[in-house]
Amino acid sequence: MVAQFSYFTAHLGITRGGHYHPTKTEKFLVIKGQARFGFRHVLTDKTYELLTSGDQPMIVETIPGWSHDITNIGDDKMIVMLWANEIFDRDRPDTIANRVF
Repeated sequence: MVAQFSYFTAHLGITRGGHYHPTKTEKFLVIKGQARFGFRHVLTDKTYELLTSGDQPMIVETIPGWSHDITNIGDDKMIVMLWANEIFDRDRPDTIANRVF
């Protein structure tokens, strides 16, 4: 299986994401800080959110067709590990901007 690992950071109050993928699945792991994940299905508009932190690690998965974002709700910089089942292709980007809330 071909996959890609990466990580990103965000300062207090910063939201990353606000997009969905037509084919890509991603798994996130907050390793430092506190996060609020927001999700919205692009066809039904169903929404939900999930709170997680580096103190109690939890893998959070996104699947195709769900717009998602992550906001740092902690007191410090947030660090998040990311796994994707597809390698990013600059010639065929699969990230479609789409609000969550």
